[in-house]
Amino acid sequence: MGQDLLNIGEFARLAETTKRTVLWYEEKGVLKPRLINPENNYRLYSTDQIVELKAVMLLRRLNFSLTEIKKRGSLDKLFNKKRKALKEQITTLQVTLDDTQKYFDNLQQTGTLVKPVVKNINPLKVFCLDKTGPYVEIGHYYQEMRSYFKKIPKDTIGITVYEGFGGYQPRKAKIKICFVVKKGLEPKVETPVYKTILPKFKALTYTHRGSTTLLSILWKEFEKFRDKNDYKQNRNLSFEDLEFSYGNQVTEMVMPII
Repeated sequence: MGQDLLNIGEFARLAETTKRTVLWYEEKGVLKPRLINPENNYRLYSTDQIVELKAVMLLRRLNFSLTEIKKRGSLDKLFNKKRKALKEQITTLQVTLDDTQKYFDNLQQTGTLVKPVVKNINPLKVFCLDKTGPYVEIGHYYQEMRSYFKKIPKDTIGITVYEGFGGYQPRKAKIKICFVVKKGLEPKVETPVYKTILPKFKALTYTHRGSTTLLSILWKEFEKFRDKNDYKQNRNLSFEDLEFSYGNQVTEMVMPII
């Protein structure tokens, strides 16, 4: 009896846990031995229960309650229910880790949180909506902009154009909300949206991946970098700075220079 089964010590070791943990899950009604030897009351487990126990312990770390686990239809379905959220958490943590390392590297190399590069921006045909208001409303301005279109292709590029040369104006900024013209992007009839062309210019650019709440700080660091490295602001344009939005919280900060 038990020739192909594992005693509790072997089972706990292969599951990378302790006998106490195995017994605790048995007490809670989550994992029962495959067999209890009637001669000596030894608990015996099959090898497939190792996977089952590992899945249970992982689900507990993912904040599933014992009640949810006990009510499961099957462990794999319960695990897959949380799998997507877990992957998203891992991705978010990896992005945060990479960004933090990047900021440390930038501080060492440039003395600022950013490390811009010089880039030539080609002319762009865009649909525009003129707005004046606080920076915190930009998200709402984009919602309004989207409402003026019949359909917006998934990879449409958004551009926030900060007009004039008043510097940081968090409460009353003059802004153009733009979409780069592309096939399938068609505005509705009778809207305030109009088509124009952003001219060619040279710029310092820096790509930020993450929350847009950091952009105000990064713009100040951007200006610090520009001044430290003697780049001259291009005042021959009708706008001061731009932000290209590529989706998935990717923003390219663009500062025109001479």
